[in-house]
Amino acid sequence: MKTQIRRYAFLLVCCTVTSSFAIQVGEFSYRGYLGNANGDTMKVNDTMVAMSNDIYVKAQTIIHSFIDTPSVFFIIDNSSSMNYNNSGQPLSDTNGYRYKLDSAMVDMLYQEYPSAEVGIAAFDADLIFATVQEPNIMSTCPAPNQNMGAYMRLIKLNNQYLDSNGVLETGLYLAHKFLKDSLYQLPKDHQNNGITTCVDLVHDYLRFGANNSSGTNIAIGFEAAKNAFIGDSHQKNAQYIIFQSDGAANQPSANPWAFMEPPPTTVDSVPTTFVFYYNRSETEAAEDLQNLTTMTTNIAGNGYSTSNPSSHL
Repeated sequence: MKTQIRRYAFLLVCCTVTSSFAIQVGEFSYRGYLGNANGDTMKVNDTMVAMSNDIYVKAQTIIHSFIDTPSVFFIIDNSSSMNYNNSGQPLSDTNGYRYKLDSAMVDMLYQEYPSAEVGIAAFDADLIFATVQEPNIMSTCPAPNQNMGAYMRLIKLNNQYLDSNGVLETGLYLAHKFLKDSLYQLPKDHQNNGITTCVDLVHDYLRFGANNSSGTNIAIGFEAAKNAFIGDSHQKNAQYIIFQSDGAANQPSANPWAFMEPPPTTVDSVPTTFVFYYNRSETEAAEDLQNLTTMTTNIAGNGYSTSNPSSHL
């Protein structure tokens, strides 16, 4: 499997097919946390010839580390190298696991902390949401980045908000709405190396470069998070960021990683951050991983809160 999720994903099960003459075949899918089965043997019938592509992640590890009712901001790398075009190189997340992971974590948060707050930013060269989608819960970054798309501000999961149709919806519903994904046919000019479809967020307002921009601007994702937490009522040690990326930043073109270099930097003023790294091949892109490692180390030591040292890649 080419996409690996560092630290929190585990695949510790061996399945044996007992017959080579099965007429009906299928895939074995296990919806529990496979780490709980470590050391055990799972027996499946002889129609099972493969493991399902779905991997379930132990996100409870993070959720259970929260010390109080939290506010959590999800940053999602939605650039082309993640899911549909990487200049002939392997893609990082063709199945959209990052969307499913964040959606599952929202449900876990709601179960543990119904009044938790969540926000969402997804980016390529810009933020991919727009204020016209949901004016009451979408915000833009301040100048000079006010024209670089929008993010879902922090909203309480158990509160109700008036949506664009004038209907009251819960924060839980709206969070899931903007984390919903689907399989899309790629336009001809975006097809590469035989890849004709990709999994993308349903509410990607800028899908497939409709804004004539392309690239990976991690800085704008963290800028959105930083602004979302301004004025947040939660204590700083109850504020968290969940960030998923392959680390292949190339925007702004002058120095895409300038935002993490101290001092002062964007990451000087962001809370505890958990990073999920998606490697693009069996051989990790060493420079991308090193940049993410440096960023996470800087966040862990930025002094923003007493919980920041628990930031982890």
